[in-house]
Amino acid sequence: MQTLSQIAADWARVYLIHMLEFSAFVLLLWAIDKTLRLPVTTRYGLWLLALAKLFVPPVFRLPLPAGNSAVGQFLAPTQIIAPGAAGSAAISWPAVFFIAWLATLLVIAGLIIRHNFKLRRRLRGAQPIRSSELSLAQVAQYSTPLRLLESDRIEAPVLIGFLPPRLYLPANFRTWPREQQRSVLAHELAHVRSGDLWLLLAQNLALVLFAWNPLVWFLHRRLSHLRELRCDAVAIQHTGADPVAYGKFLLTMLENQKQPRAALMTGTYFAESKTTLKQRFQHLLTQTGGQTPMKRLWHSALVAIMALALIPFSWQCSQDDGTQKNPLADEKLATTAEEKFVPYDDPPQPVGGFAAIAKALHYPEIARKAGIEGRVLLKVVVTEDGTVEHVEVIEEPEQKRAGLSEAAIEAVKSVEWLPAKSKGNPVKVTISLPVIFSLNSAKSAPGLKTVSEKAPPPPSPPPAQQ
Repeated sequence: MQTLSQIAADWARVYLIHMLEFSAFVLLLWAIDKTLRLPVTTRYGLWLLALAKLFVPPVFRLPLPAGNSAVGQFLAPTQIIAPGAAGSAAISWPAVFFIAWLATLLVIAGLIIRHNFKLRRRLRGAQPIRSSELSLAQVAQYSTPLRLLESDRIEAPVLIGFLPPRLYLPANFRTWPREQQRSVLAHELAHVRSGDLWLLLAQNLALVLFAWNPLVWFLHRRLSHLRELRCDAVAIQHTGADPVAYGKFLLTMLENQKQPRAALMTGTYFAESKTTLKQRFQHLLTQTGGQTPMKRLWHSALVAIMALALIPFSWQCSQDDGTQKNPLADEKLATTAEEKFVPYDDPPQPVGGFAAIAKALHYPEIARKAGIEGRVLLKVVVTEDGTVEHVEVIEEPEQKRAGLSEAAIEAVKSVEWLPAKSKGNPVKVTISLPVIFSLNSAKSAPGLKTVSEKAPPPPSPPPAQQ
């Protein structure tokens, strides 16, 4: 349970920071999209940046100011409970969050697999379309590998697969006007040429990993809608189709559709409601001609600026230039002239993890019987070979003779250490290590090492006098 709690705490910190940064980036894009009158291709490019942000965790670091130094980087691992102590089976909130996230991940992934399996089973038995039945001029024009099939179990085109992609058309496609056949083919080929099937796969992966954030679902719907608008524009531009006739054809497909499509699919399909179809129709009617070179340059510059904005929105809030930063304001950790700040990429670690220190910790009997609790803050110097060179008590409980400080020092010295590393090389560093002694693990401060001991039962009352 302790290993799970430690993993969950490290994961939760990064995950929550990442979701906050992603949410801020999406809200900024939404404000830009609502404020500026941008063409659909530019809007689509901006929202693709939001999808990219989901896969860029907090990796960038703030440069360290010159001349900064500190007594010791503050090492605050996940709470550790000594073996056999009361509450050792307790589970931390990061662990609960981590387990719930894993459960949600499995549920969403299962739904995606189930929906796509049902679609492929529905398309089973589809027959290839002969080239003589449908003009393949558009396929040749784009030099795009595409298999064309027909199925009597669908009411609208479905594009799935990767190598090669497969376009399934309803069996009544032969009754469509020739112009609409060409428009539909051009629309689906625009999806293939732009790699939209791979982007849909990334969108579904984002839903699996970040399903708890409603803005991720908003991004999924936004991208899917803008993608259809973009391909509509390409279809009309390449075929010269009448926008009104094209819009009416889309309305006909909506009326013929017998059942709604699932939202978790890795292919393109006609999944329009009356509201979204109305928006597509309005966009078809309001399309303008080509953009001027200055407008194209401005729109490209806007996308480039927002791409650069991914850097500040992917900041490591807890580290500076690869060094551990003191998350607690403690006046007793003030800078001294004789101690120099040593940056590192990997902090020093006890061999076997901090659980090794927990096993070595012993609650002093005198402190346990007297009910004495408190925090011991140690300054630990770990050399390049992992030797604990010096341990000093910075802070200790008021009851100094209870033996808590001595027990903490003995535990730290009794374990082997792996040295800190900077750019792959071991370095000598000074760290500040908190140890909390608590008779009740529920009192332990989150994020601090804790040794707990079950409080002794109250003494039995003396026998009654006869």
